[in-house]
Amino acid sequence: MYDLLVYGNFDAGRLARSQPREDYAIARAEAVHVAANAIENKAALVVDGRLGNGKTIFLHLLAFELSARGWTCLLFRPGHPDMKRDLATFAEADRIIIFIEQYSAAQDALREIREALPNAKLVVEIRTGTFEVRFHEVAKLLPKPFDRVSLNALSHSEVRAFRNLCEGVGLKPPTGDRVWDLRDMLLDSFKNQAIRDRVRTALAPLFDKRINRRILTMTMLIATHQGAIGAGFIRSVIGEDPFAALKPLEDISHEIFESSADTFRARSSVFAAFIISAFIEPDEIADSVVEVILAAARRRTERPYRVLMSNMMAYGSLRRTLRGKGDADKIIIGIYERLRYDERVNGEPLFWLQYAIAMAELPKLDMADEYIATAYSKAKDLPGFQTYQIDTQAFRIALLRAVEEKAGREIFNIEEILTGLERIDNMLADDSHRAYAVRVLDGIQMFVAARRNDLAPGERTALQYWLLKISKSLAVLPDDFKVTAGSEATRAKIEATAATFLT
Repeated sequence: MYDLLVYGNFDAGRLARSQPREDYAIARAEAVHVAANAIENKAALVVDGRLGNGKTIFLHLLAFELSARGWTCLLFRPGHPDMKRDLATFAEADRIIIFIEQYSAAQDALREIREALPNAKLVVEIRTGTFEVRFHEVAKLLPKPFDRVSLNALSHSEVRAFRNLCEGVGLKPPTGDRVWDLRDMLLDSFKNQAIRDRVRTALAPLFDKRINRRILTMTMLIATHQGAIGAGFIRSVIGEDPFAALKPLEDISHEIFESSADTFRARSSVFAAFIISAFIEPDEIADSVVEVILAAARRRTERPYRVLMSNMMAYGSLRRTLRGKGDADKIIIGIYERLRYDERVNGEPLFWLQYAIAMAELPKLDMADEYIATAYSKAKDLPGFQTYQIDTQAFRIALLRAVEEKAGREIFNIEEILTGLERIDNMLADDSHRAYAVRVLDGIQMFVAARRNDLAPGERTALQYWLLKISKSLAVLPDDFKVTAGSEATRAKIEATAATFLT
């Protein structure tokens, strides 16, 4: 059990033998019951959770429950060469539920699965952020009707069960009465100095050789972005086969790495985040990030590598990775400067978007504006590229620049702000894009408070019109989206801001 909690070394057989006790993992009985009832009555079920929140174990628990109810549960792994033959084997079978781990890696196969097994039900595991942003895409790919179960909050009984597990293996259990998710509880346990010392001692052989340390750093970084890559990718970056390099350390490497003919990855994203935070130096992180992004850029025509490249270069992701590592912004700018000279990365609109976000945070808003313009320019060279992410950040930066300008002057970019509001309103009507739109609207209140008196009468009227229109658009959003995105709080702010023009 210690290996599961610390290293993420999951044993499905052990989990099955432990049921219904909670001496190996939290049973999550209530959530499992809700999910089982949902999939029995719907065509598909989305199981979402943030990275490291126990989605894999939950899928196994759900499969145990559904098997007991007479369903045949199958786990789909993308990339299998005999997928068509395997699907044909079950074409005539009844009461089948297919479990799909990592939606992003498997989405290309979903249509083929549905065509081959039209009567099968689907349980799809997906990160919460991915589901929120790509809801419309997911909704198109899944059979209807479908339901959703989120794993992001533990009940009080589940928190107690986790504390009992920790105490059973000598880990310091988390304290406090706040609402926990599983990832936070695990990371809290890792703050225990005894655990840190024990892990440091166990991993010391991996730290001794530079090649092993590079493999460890790179694999852990990829795991924190929910990436599963082949050993060939690692080999292409560092110039050595990770299997061969780690062979003399097979005992410890098996504890933390999951490897097969086509996969090489860290077993636990939570443990990976802990390793990066506790033991890896900032320059090692920066070097590895650059190497991974450049290697992924060479393979960007393949979806998994394109997703990995985009996730790894994201400013917010880099900030989280470098938290507590010194001047994070300086390190991130250094990473972007190294990347910008690669023609593949340089041609990516989303790279320039991330660079713009970084500049806005410094804040160097003139440069942020320039990089947003570069992002738009690069997007024009890519047929079919949708600019909604760029649009939202362009709007945010326009608001920041207007607020930064000294009051009492004409607002130089008011047309840009009004155009941005129109784009935001259009995005709210689109299932796939509205999550981005809601997030960026918080800046409106600050802008109006700072520059309301500098608006010309026509500008005030136009601004109020768009605020009221956006408020109406927010009001008619689906209820489940309102809860997930917190859009009702945003709507209240928009309405309050619009009302200031009447006083």
